[in-house]
Amino acid sequence: MLPAGAFADMDLTGVNLPAALTAIGKGAFSGCDKLTSISFPTTLVSIGDYAFAGCSAISTITLPASVTTVGHGAFMRCSSLTSLTVAPSSRLCRLEETALMDCPALTTVNLGANVQSVGDRALAGTGVKNLNLTASSNLAEMGDWVMVNTPLQEVQLPSSLTSLGDGAFLYETALSSV
Repeated sequence: MLPAGAFADMDLTGVNLPAALTAIGKGAFSGCDKLTSISFPTTLVSIGDYAFAGCSAISTITLPASVTTVGHGAFMRCSSLTSLTVAPSSRLCRLEETALMDCPALTTVNLGANVQSVGDRALAGTGVKNLNLTASSNLAEMGDWVMVNTPLQEVQLPSSLTSLGDGAFLYETALSSV
C-alpha cells in the first residue's frame, strides 16, 4: 500500500506505480498540481479518499479492471480532467461520494458494467452534458445531489437502478431527457 499523504503537494509531473501495488492511501498525491500522467498497475484494488484531489493538470484517468473502489473525493477538483474510464472487464463496484466533484472539464464518464453504486455528489460540478449509464447493468443506487450543478442535458439510466437520491439533478435547467 502507498501510505497516506506519501507524495502530497509535490512537484511531480508523471508517476509509474509499482507493479505489485494494491492500494493508494488517503491523500497520497493530493495537491500535486503539476501531475499530468499516472500509470496504474493491474494489481490495484482501491484508490483512497482524496488520493488525487487537487491534481489540476491530469487530463485523463484510465483505471485498470482490478480497481473495485474509488474513495471519497479521490479525483475531486482535478480541473483539467476530461475523462474517467475503467477497463471493459472492470470490477469497480463503488464510486464514493464526491469522487469526481468539481471537475468542470470532465465530459466523459465510463463506469463499466459492475458498478453498483455512485455516492452523494460524486459527479457534482462536472462538465458532463450527456450521461449514459446503460452499460452499468448492475447499478442499483445513485446518491443525493449526484449531478447537481452540471450542464447536464440528457441522462440514460440502466433498468437495474432502484434508488435515486434527493436532488440528484437539482439545478439542471438544460436537462431535456431522462
